[in-house]
Amino acid sequence: MRLLATGSALLFALFTSAASAQEELIAQSGEHETFSRIVFPLEEEITWSIEKSDRAVRISFPKLDATLSTEGLLSRLPTGRLDRISADRGLVELQLGCDCDVEVFRFDGRFVVIDVLDEASPTEPTETTSTEQPIFSFGGDQPNPIATLAERMLPTIAPEIDENVQSFSDDVLASGMTNAVAAQLLAPSGNLAPNSDASVGDGPSQIEINTPLRNQPPQVAMAQQEICDLPAYADISQWPPHQDVLQSIGQMRREIFDDSGQIDPERARSLAAGYIALGFGAEARAILQMSSQDSSLMEALAHIVDGLPSPSSSTLRVAFACPNALAFWAVLSVGALPDGANLNESAVEVTLAKMGLEYRNAYAGKVAARLRTGGYENAARQIEGLMARTNGSSEGEEEVYDPVALAELQLEDRLAALRALAFANTPPSAQALNALLQEHMQSRIALDDALLTFAGSFVETVEDDATRIGIHAGLLSGLVLSGYPFEALQSYERLLLVQPEHTMAHLNALVSLATEVVPADEFALFVVGLGDLVTSDTVDTDTILSVARRMVDVGMPSKALQLMTRRDLDQSPEKRLISARAFLAMGDPLEALSRVATLSTDEARQIRAYAYLRMGKYEEAFPYLAEADPLHAPAGWISQRVEAKEIQSYPRQALLDQMDTQSKSERPATMTTLLEETSQMRAAIQGLLREE
Repeated sequence: MRLLATGSALLFALFTSAASAQEELIAQSGEHETFSRIVFPLEEEITWSIEKSDRAVRISFPKLDATLSTEGLLSRLPTGRLDRISADRGLVELQLGCDCDVEVFRFDGRFVVIDVLDEASPTEPTETTSTEQPIFSFGGDQPNPIATLAERMLPTIAPEIDENVQSFSDDVLASGMTNAVAAQLLAPSGNLAPNSDASVGDGPSQIEINTPLRNQPPQVAMAQQEICDLPAYADISQWPPHQDVLQSIGQMRREIFDDSGQIDPERARSLAAGYIALGFGAEARAILQMSSQDSSLMEALAHIVDGLPSPSSSTLRVAFACPNALAFWAVLSVGALPDGANLNESAVEVTLAKMGLEYRNAYAGKVAARLRTGGYENAARQIEGLMARTNGSSEGEEEVYDPVALAELQLEDRLAALRALAFANTPPSAQALNALLQEHMQSRIALDDALLTFAGSFVETVEDDATRIGIHAGLLSGLVLSGYPFEALQSYERLLLVQPEHTMAHLNALVSLATEVVPADEFALFVVGLGDLVTSDTVDTDTILSVARRMVDVGMPSKALQLMTRRDLDQSPEKRLISARAFLAMGDPLEALSRVATLSTDEARQIRAYAYLRMGKYEEAFPYLAEADPLHAPAGWISQRVEAKEIQSYPRQALLDQMDTQSKSERPATMTTLLEETSQMRAAIQGLLREE
């Protein structure tokens, strides 16, 4: 799930007051893989109606007097989902550029969100329709989406309740969900029935998951169009609408306190269940800790949710393509439940069998490492035995213990502990949040939007100057790591206005991190947005040189030269190499040669080779080509310049990668092939030069 980081207080600092007739509510935007999002900061409780005819959409807010503004928004949503956006007092009009769906919902009681979603179901043109969508009231009598979560999550397991009850209460949610999920975790593969006389049905053998990659818990996001033949712990297609859950959580977060200011235990459990359903385990545990709840199962489920990979993780993506029977639920039940729960070997084995070999090994190593860190050595060895059986080994248990996976798990556990302490809103929370953000920055781990939003709101309440400055720095880095470089830049500029003496100290780290992680198509714009700040005294010389080198790589060599000229940098070898590359890219090979005249590094020789090729002096280029490694890049230049026959691509990197995975006995043969390929490539280049 990916909520907008612009929900943080840093990004919405300009919009903290409630809407009024005198205000102009300015929209923020976000571009995602399958949808575009428009967010208005709107605290009033209002209703809205949606009118859609073909691709024209009209969203009106009848009781809103404030002016809605979308100025400049279209330029930040470039994917073609929207052809036109306009807004006025109480009205937003959209002209869609695709056959998309439009959803409107409320988030956290503070924002109204408009989503334009891809892959709408094809429909015939219909007459204009209008639907009223009321905001949930903060009180009383309306059904609570969280309160019906147990029924929708586990439709085949029926907790015993009064037949006259129309919807599940918080009490039923707390007990029913716990008992039902416990029954599933303990059930043998293919049967949802618990070991009791309770009236339950046999679970479906197959459940088709067809949910878009948006607004879903992490374990669901990789499951589009996936058929799972394992027993289902949750029919995700029956979950309540995501926006309903968000709205309900936003209300319940403010309502977990009773009239005396104490936390109501049942409301807290319901809120924790909602967080678990959305994939936010740390928040769920923090709520349970605040309410002093003895809820081992729910806390275990929260831990499991945090242990799942995020949708942005590519390494284990395929491994978790079947979320209805994730082995994590069966494996971790060994320690998560009382009364000696057993490992569901059948579910684990079938799950492993569905994975590709490389993902299976990574997955099993990670699970075994997690079990060992929890003290469950026998369960870890069971996993290794299942791995051996799945891989067709006849030698019994297969050692899949992975020190790297263990280190990753230790980092995950450390992050989870810091996150739980930060979200608990206790005196140590500020220090924990600061440490958590620093861990994310050092490990280059993106922040989820819930953490960005919480940190942005929390930082302004921190009294200690050093801690507050550290959190601000972590937030800026977090925005960059999470794919919001321009929001980070805007936040930095706002901070610069209110606390310049502290904010300047963040600049070098911000620029250095952006140079490392911001995609090429955004990096040039990011540097342009920095303006003169990028060459200020606060930014280290090495950082400026890194920025200049990256600017050459992204196709802006003249900007790279300007950056190095603006700062009085000495004529270091690094600057001369970057300058030579820039002049070469600008079509001035003579100047490039002069910049590397006295340098003898591999890069300098490569630049000389390219410069001579540009000038058509192939005989002068060859000695440098012969020395440079790899040779496949210059070969491409020669092939183009002399219009010769195509040269087969030089497989050097593929052979090197192959050697990394080979045993010692297999490597000599690959090394021989590598040397032969190198010799053949040199001969091919030399032959081309002689022909020329």
